[in-house]
Amino acid sequence: MEAHFDILIRQWDFVSFSSCRTSTARKDTYHDRGERDMDTKNIRQVLDQIDEVIYISDLETHEMLYLNRYGVSQFGGFKPGAKCYEHLQGASAPCDFCTNKLLPHCQGQRHTWVRQHPSVGDVLLHDSIIDYGGRPCRMGLAISVERYVAEVTAAKQ
Repeated sequence: MEAHFDILIRQWDFVSFSSCRTSTARKDTYHDRGERDMDTKNIRQVLDQIDEVIYISDLETHEMLYLNRYGVSQFGGFKPGAKCYEHLQGASAPCDFCTNKLLPHCQGQRHTWVRQHPSVGDVLLHDSIIDYGGRPCRMGLAISVERYVAEVTAAKQ
């Protein structure tokens, strides 16, 4: 029963985007049992269902660790070791607007902002620090404002 409850808690926490920063007590109970790979697999399965670009990169090295199905359709798959700024922005150095240094100081380690992307247009960005594979990472969610407005307009007609 306790193991089932622990699984339910993790699933609920993830859906609310707080599981990725689980408490030390819970992290010790399930990560010590070797469930880290299962956790990252479950995260990927959920994020692949969302039709917005979502990626996970190492907070320190900028190495891309994951790009969801929709992100792959927009930007193509990435090679192991690729940096987020290389793959998503076509840049050779970290972006001037990168929030990696800002995130640890934000309330809830989250930051939401708007920016224009050269190939996507205006995007609403939601960045947060998560634990992914046992290390602190940045999860970026990019919502296309133009696509959203077009869908809302079409729905009203």
